[in-house]
Amino acid sequence: MRLLILTHSLPPSGGAQKVAWELAKESAKKYETHIITYGKIKEKIIIDNVTVHFLPQVKHSLRFYLTTGKKEIIKLYREISPDIINAHGITVFSHVLRKQKRVKKIATFHHSYPQCYQWSKIRQFKFNYFFKKTINNYEILTTVSKHMQEYFVTTFKKKVLLIENGYNDIDFYLLSNIKRERKSILFVGQLTIAKGVDILFKLANLLPEYEFYFAGGYGALKNSIKSKNIHFLGAKIPEELNELYNTCEYSIFPSKYENFPLVGIEAMSCGSIVIASNKGFDQYINNRENGFIIKEPDEYKILKVLLENKDIEAIRKKALETIKEFSWKQIFERYLKLYEN
Repeated sequence: MRLLILTHSLPPSGGAQKVAWELAKESAKKYETHIITYGKIKEKIIIDNVTVHFLPQVKHSLRFYLTTGKKEIIKLYREISPDIINAHGITVFSHVLRKQKRVKKIATFHHSYPQCYQWSKIRQFKFNYFFKKTINNYEILTTVSKHMQEYFVTTFKKKVLLIENGYNDIDFYLLSNIKRERKSILFVGQLTIAKGVDILFKLANLLPEYEFYFAGGYGALKNSIKSKNIHFLGAKIPEELNELYNTCEYSIFPSKYENFPLVGIEAMSCGSIVIASNKGFDQYINNRENGFIIKEPDEYKILKVLLENKDIEAIRKKALETIKEFSWKQIFERYLKLYEN
């Protein structure tokens, strides 16, 4: 069997790309597995038995790949000749290949699409166009959260399978040789208002005795503040993230929109106490049992949790029990059934 996975970027820049990559690596143990993604590398490369094909992300990529560049995607598809396509997210690749025959087409939706309507009207129009085309041409639809599953049913009258995200316990686990910094706070993700980073900047001003670490690739807010207790670390590989999660007492994610965020599970697997919004994180965090959930978080609500919370060791223990339900191996078995049935 030959599997083709479509994703927006490699190395992974977010949760959706992480899932696509982990799925590809695991699938390669059983199938011939290929990925089509954007990238600057001209030749295909093989990593962990996965053949990765890159297409250039040129200026006006959308227009290019829907016109003259479309034939490049089709040509690559024919060279691979897959039995299964698994598209992760809405990409120009999934749109161009949506009408291919004699191939099983599976679309996996990771993002909280109803909240994407904060975008400009032009961007909304483009998204809706591709979104509807995709769900009408892929015979199997999956999503990673219950609220997105409900959204598909109520809005589009579409049956969608629920397969939550999983974390890789080879990459994220407790380290016994690292001392945890008690007054340390970690954020992992894009440095944007949608992720609630502005709230953490305000919190840092209220807690000058705490060190705030921001691990993430990009975002509009990176250059908006300078403070002695705020540290921008840039993008980190899993090994480095694992060490950060193990070092920081708290991982805080005051996101305004999420679907099924992996960062919370990764933090919990490393013993970092998670304080997060109810936007997606409440699918695996029960407030004050294995972490903290705050509705419509602001810096003062988070401050209250930090100052009042005393019994964090019991919460840490419960969190480590919770994440066993989301190991990547269990999640992969559910994808495997989709591929083979």
